[in-house]
Amino acid sequence: MPSPRIRIADGVEAGGGAPLLLIAGPDSIESEAHALRMARALREIARERGVPLVYKSSFDKANRTSAGSFRGPGLAEGLRILARVKEATGLPVTTDFHTPDQAALLAPVVDLLQVPAMLSRQTDMLLAAAASGRAVNVKKGQFLAPWDAARIVEKLRGAGCETPMVTERGATFTQCVTGLEMPIVSNEPLKELRRLHRSLNPAHKVARTAVDAHIVAVAVGAATKEQLVIDKVIEIKPGTGC
Repeated sequence: MPSPRIRIADGVEAGGGAPLLLIAGPDSIESEAHALRMARALREIARERGVPLVYKSSFDKANRTSAGSFRGPGLAEGLRILARVKEATGLPVTTDFHTPDQAALLAPVVDLLQVPAMLSRQTDMLLAAAASGRAVNVKKGQFLAPWDAARIVEKLRGAGCETPMVTERGATFTQCVTGLEMPIVSNEPLKELRRLHRSLNPAHKVARTAVDAHIVAVAVGAATKEQLVIDKVIEIKPGTGC
């Protein structure tokens, strides 16, 4: 039984028999010029292949491993750049937020609000996302099994977000053992994820392996069959072939 469709923007929907949706973009916002260049290039790639696209980039990567790493331009400048991308390209945009108060500030511009994986069980974050009136995508924490995301969905639905999206991005035990977070693409977890309104992040931290292309291919095939969304197959990095 198909899941209900999630309306992200005019003409852009996910699930419920809608075309496979791609969420893609640079990991963090670097500058207005860089964001526009990436968004326009991705828009043309998506158009050529007939794939709907949501542009994603973060105004603040608050979970960097090093405190000295570049995090992004911050909320005010990042939101201005996302608004410019949206105006110049016509693409819907998404970004993550890190404190409950940011949801309402992002809502006038951002079409799809993303709750980061490490905050995916935080009730105040989920309630703020639901109250924004925007579509919501929760990156399921790697410390949760797919079926444990049901509680996340219950919180969102209870707060008025009837069709949330949950992104599967791997399980912690694989990261502890191998240093990788391998996506779950077996049949039973995908069935559960589909029931919860579905997205896959198939290549999170696997680009340095020789099997990343195969993982992405399997994930895209599984996503198409199970009516999932593909969320950031790879990070977009100029000059690297990605």
